[in-house]
Amino acid sequence: MKRIFYIDFLRIISMLGVILLHASATKLRMPIDFSWHLVNFLTSFATCSVPIFFMISGSLLLNSDSTANINILWKKRLPKLLIPFFIWSIINIIGYSFILKINNLKLLLISILQIPGRPGEISLWFMYPFIIIYVFSPVLLLITQNKSLLKYVLFIWLIFVIILPTFNNILPFPLKLIFSTSQDWKIIGGYAGYFLLGYYLSKIDTQKISYKRLLIVFLSIIFVIALGTYFFTLKNRGAYDESFKLYTSLFVCILASTFFLLCQKAQEKYPIKLIKIFEFIVPSCYGVYLIHNLLILFFNRNIPYFIENKGTLAVFLLFILVSLTSILIIYLLGLIPTVGKYFTGVNQKVFYTKLNFLVKKNSN
Repeated sequence: MKRIFYIDFLRIISMLGVILLHASATKLRMPIDFSWHLVNFLTSFATCSVPIFFMISGSLLLNSDSTANINILWKKRLPKLLIPFFIWSIINIIGYSFILKINNLKLLLISILQIPGRPGEISLWFMYPFIIIYVFSPVLLLITQNKSLLKYVLFIWLIFVIILPTFNNILPFPLKLIFSTSQDWKIIGGYAGYFLLGYYLSKIDTQKISYKRLLIVFLSIIFVIALGTYFFTLKNRGAYDESFKLYTSLFVCILASTFFLLCQKAQEKYPIKLIKIFEFIVPSCYGVYLIHNLLILFFNRNIPYFIENKGTLAVFLLFILVSLTSILIIYLLGLIPTVGKYFTGVNQKVFYTKLNFLVKKNSN
């Protein structure tokens, strides 16, 4: 399959955004000050990372004819997804028990046995709707083959999963009651809609869309999310409020969509050097999703600087340290013959190819 460079860029930004969100979690739950506003603004953008993750997958899978092949799904795609997920879930459970000094073997075993229905580490929650969507991807592919049906499904999703619940969350009582909807509308957490949206946006001719207008909407919605989060946090007596940052909120949906289109529109303008960096990092993305929060906990609990400091600088240093360490660990694991792919979901040859290219380039 031919590489789509804006998809590589989105993968990396989504990965880094998720790390930033988790590295910032403690700071955003502290009293509001200048550094809180800065972190709040940056995480307002990073909030689109999880929707982008689903949109990327939808764009790739639903544009592939092999998605209709159930044998490929169960014999090739799902094992690459499930095996690393279960391995890292177990590692996360054991790691958390060790770092937090929870000496309870029974609780450890129960947590491991519950992995099929409950995340071993809270940040892995997104894998459960993702796996279900993967299983139903051949069905979703059928929807995309009928343009009218695709638009109908997206319209229903936008109204009942995105728009109405958003107004229900942000409007005061009793006005919010007008926008109440049944939780049953949120099929698979509402993320199947993002999966389909990623495919739909990948088919748009971005040449007909104004880059400046997209950028204005993109930046404006970040400010709306940041300001909304600030005012709702004040209203909540200082307790951090995420109403504007919910992954299925209208604001985050618009943010993710405009960012997707901006990257798609700019695909001809990416410098060659940047493209090569993308290609080098991309194989490690899935593994980084699975390992990063364990590293955040480890560094926060064992490095004196992070124990004593929770300001903006500490957040950024933690973000950089976790990002680099995660990528390094996954790359080293990916280079291990035979077993490496079980930790990364990527064939060993892919890591060797990217590494050899980098070594040859530097030697020249």
